[in-house]
Amino acid sequence: MSGTLPLLRLDATHGYFADGRGRGLQFEPADDTAVRLRRADVMSRQDGTSLWLLGPEDASEQLMAEDTSPLRWLVRATEAHFALYTADPARRPRELLLLEAPDAAEEGPGWTHGEPLATVVRVVPVALPGQTTPDVALHLDGEAAWRPPFAQLRLPPSWLRPTDLPTANAILTAATAGTDPATNAAAQAALTAATVRRGHGLPRHLRWSLPARATVWRYCLFGDWPEDALEVHDPAGAISFHPPTAERLDDGRTLLALHSRAPIVLAERSQARLQLRCRQAGLSRVLVKRLPVPGPQHLAREEIDGAATLVSEIHVHR
Repeated sequence: MSGTLPLLRLDATHGYFADGRGRGLQFEPADDTAVRLRRADVMSRQDGTSLWLLGPEDASEQLMAEDTSPLRWLVRATEAHFALYTADPARRPRELLLLEAPDAAEEGPGWTHGEPLATVVRVVPVALPGQTTPDVALHLDGEAAWRPPFAQLRLPPSWLRPTDLPTANAILTAATAGTDPATNAAAQAALTAATVRRGHGLPRHLRWSLPARATVWRYCLFGDWPEDALEVHDPAGAISFHPPTAERLDDGRTLLALHSRAPIVLAERSQARLQLRCRQAGLSRVLVKRLPVPGPQHLAREEIDGAATLVSEIHVHR
């Protein structure tokens, strides 16, 4: 075995979190992937956000000499509220996401400028043992059949080949241009430079971007609100709400409900700065200077304009 080098890096980003990093993702080797990697002296490292593959420079050739089929991982989401704050196009449990590396022809300028390449994400049907399904279906058996993953990752062995030195030097130039020595980016650039100086290429770098879920926000005003023309107001002008409607709960309590006119993206630290206002003597008056914003936990489903819609409820008491 030659020296151990970083061969491939996959980063998961998430639109919900303030730092943009995913949380609680586990990559489990599927089928014979663990055996194939072990034979080629390839190790994996993961931290809930990223997957690293490390091994000899010729690992790709060793893997392809034995089997050219893709390496596979089941991706599980272990963070408690992941399914609530993540936008998911798959209709579960009948479908899941398939992640693949882009075609080599798509590497292009983004790759040579040091930017990670976006994974190709598709929604595919799930086939359980004994089911007849289209050829594109993912076949799940064993534990995966009764505990389906969030996604499956497929990587061709050819992607475990570091870049050539000209490409590595181009990435190094991009990484160091205008870098402040006091930043983490400088430390990463130094690591990149050290790798290139040793005469090796750089690991392939992929990015999987997970979007945050968008919901209709519903403010529920409990208590006595006698003011005229109540409204949820956005000083930035980006978000608007319907006028309040009176509703009665099963226990007899009444409330005023104000719904956003369009879904709003959930965020760990929402940039929305919403106020509750009323009209008094013809002038706008602020009743609540800053309304609370919803977390992912309080989701409900309502019929809005004839369609089932996910709603985030925020309770305001007086």
